Amino acid sequence: MCDFAAMIQMAVQHAEAIDNAKRVNKEYKKLQEKEKVKLNAVFAENRRRQFAVNEESRLQKTDRIQQAEKEIGAVRVSIGELGATDASRMAFIRAVGFTEGEDVTRIDTNRIAKLNEIDAESLSARQATEDTLKKAYYTANSAWRQAIFGGISAGLQIGMNEFGQGSQESAAKNKTANASDANKK
Repeated sequence: MCDFAAMIQMAVQHAEAIDNAKRVNKEYKKLQEKEKVKLNAVFAENRRRQFAVNEESRLQKTDRIQQAEKEIGAVRVSIGELGATDASRMAFIRAVGFTEGEDVTRIDTNRIAKLNEIDAESLSARQATEDTLKKAYYTANSAWRQAIFGGISAGLQIGMNEFGQGSQESAAKNKTANASDANKK
């Protein structure tokens, strides 16, 4: 006969494993939501920062262009008072324009570098979230695998115990039958 206490113990262990898997799965779902909210907050903050960087850059360029226009006006007045030639006047204006162009390029280069930095932070946050969720996913799947394979293992063990007891009983009957056949001879 089979050992009912062992069967009950295996059934309880299997039920506990399933409860554990359900608990781990709930924790995984909660973590997913929490990480989603956290990642969305990071993205929202980074969008705000990108807007601020673009706005700051726009204001800097506007200020620099206005400053260059004032400088060009001052150069025109000064050169006009000095009575310089058109070639000299154009050379001074080109110099101011060149400097202004370099400044605007530098402002744009800095803007792009800041935006790239913010994009890298967003990518890093996304990767960290994915890594966290992958670990939690594998933990949840592992708990389910343990519950499923634990149940299968328990069933096989019960079956093997039954088979073993049946084989022992059969062997005992055969031994008794062989002994009685031997006594008849």
